[in-house]
Amino acid sequence: MPRSPETSLSQPIGEKAGSNGYAEVEPVLEAVGLSRSFGPIEVLSDVSIAARAGEVHAIIGENGAGKSALMKIIGGHLARSRGWLKLDGSRVEPACLMAGRDLLALYPVRPPAPTGAAALEVSHFTVPGYAKDASFSVRPGEILGSSGLVGAGHTELFEALFGLRKGSGEIRLDGAALGRRSRRHARRRSLSDRGPDE
Repeated sequence: MPRSPETSLSQPIGEKAGSNGYAEVEPVLEAVGLSRSFGPIEVLSDVSIAARAGEVHAIIGENGAGKSALMKIIGGHLARSRGWLKLDGSRVEPACLMAGRDLLALYPVRPPAPTGAAALEVSHFTVPGYAKDASFSVRPGEILGSSGLVGAGHTELFEALFGLRKGSGEIRLDGAALGRRSRRHARRRSLSDRGPDE
């Protein structure tokens, strides 16, 4: 059975700060001994975590460790088999965590999509052996994401767009066409200051 997800606590659950230097702040959210079974299979076993206002926690673990089950229990989307939750110091049922919340607080209104001329345009760009006929445009304020399985060619495509690998096609930055040499200089002109996986 995979190990349960690992959590890191800034101090032991239920303890107030003492000589360890932490301020006396009670957890906003506290989960103790959460477990979940599907029939005879236990997917989450005795997991505890406490989160105080302003803290950021990471839930990490291998596939099947129970990360999603933990988050679904905390979010009220999955019943727990054992354990309990506290919200602002009061014990609650997981379903109560979502009740009474303003939907706009959970899903704020998004600003309108950017309009106007594209800051970056890529047309019919090919990287031999990796990418064929890639085209996209990005307007100011937009974020472009690229993903794929290992070996799908998205990293090699962006390496070629930055002039680090041979590729052919048309690239325009603020309307001006870029050749391979000028693509290397374009990094300094804010085409990108990060690599493709950052």
